[in-house]
Amino acid sequence: MERLRIGIVGAVGHAEKFIRLINSYPESQVVVYCGREGVAAEIARRQRLPLEPDFDRMLWEYRLDGVVITVPNAEKKKLVIAAARAGVAIFLEKPLAVCREDALEMQREVQEAGVKFYMSDPFVRPGILKLKEEIQNGKLGRIVGANIRHASDRALREAALPHIYCKSLSGGGIMADVGGHPLHILQYLFGQPETVCSSLYADTPMAIANGIEENASVLLHYRNGITVTLEASWISGGDSSHTAVYGTDGWAEVVDCPGQEGSQQLTVHGSDGTAQVYTADDMPPMPTKHVHYFLKMILEDLPNDIVGHVPESCCGVSIDGAVQLACIIDAVYRSNNCGFVAVE
Repeated sequence: MERLRIGIVGAVGHAEKFIRLINSYPESQVVVYCGREGVAAEIARRQRLPLEPDFDRMLWEYRLDGVVITVPNAEKKKLVIAAARAGVAIFLEKPLAVCREDALEMQREVQEAGVKFYMSDPFVRPGILKLKEEIQNGKLGRIVGANIRHASDRALREAALPHIYCKSLSGGGIMADVGGHPLHILQYLFGQPETVCSSLYADTPMAIANGIEENASVLLHYRNGITVTLEASWISGGDSSHTAVYGTDGWAEVVDCPGQEGSQQLTVHGSDGTAQVYTADDMPPMPTKHVHYFLKMILEDLPNDIVGHVPESCCGVSIDGAVQLACIIDAVYRSNNCGFVAVE
């Protein structure tokens, strides 16, 4: 069988990692890299790929089965729409958009074209999968609230990434970037919130000068009465992720295991003071690697709406789920320091 032909566009994010992963699978190969001079040309040289400066020409002349889009947020809409109209399957780094209208426009194009779509957001991991099982099994009773935190030291170590701090490219700060990870976890656990209220602020001179936030505190209210507090920060001594869910019969927390990428520990605390600890051996397996599942969607003609709804696919988000996340991000920015607003 002929290998799937995949193109890559963008010099930000994880472009080279995606190239290596795709080429490591027997069913696929990267055949072209799209970009202009500078970093893009250097990536193409290192990966021994032809460099194509014109995205439309890449889509039509290289007979692509799929395209991996890893570009700043401001550039995503035109590329997603072009790929959809060319009938090429789309793998996109999160988020889809920070603006509700842009997200809806991309959704219409993807659905009208009938192309495969997968947005990468690999933070629903075994601990979160197991936590959802415990919630659904009634282990915690009726859920009343949750707290989630995602923090890193990006602002302290990644000033060399100009697109992160350029608002015209990123559309915002942390909530337009890794703030999407805790939102995806909450979406998986609880669905879509009704209203949100946020406080967004900057610490470093670079962020202040560029008008973007490095820290976010968000309250999310859900139709079933659940209230969630979300904290996200680029000003933190190292990476950390923590999720806690509170119910009438107990509470549970998921933490990352230091030094073990993707490994988590879940502790379920009963109202009687007992605690049950779940480690890797007690949890569902890690979802299929994001790029690999995207390739599987093409090879096996899997429907778009399966993404995020079976554990194997939970490193990604469907086009509908991606739009829902964009609507939350849009509401977070609209609500900054002005009270609760509806997630439309």
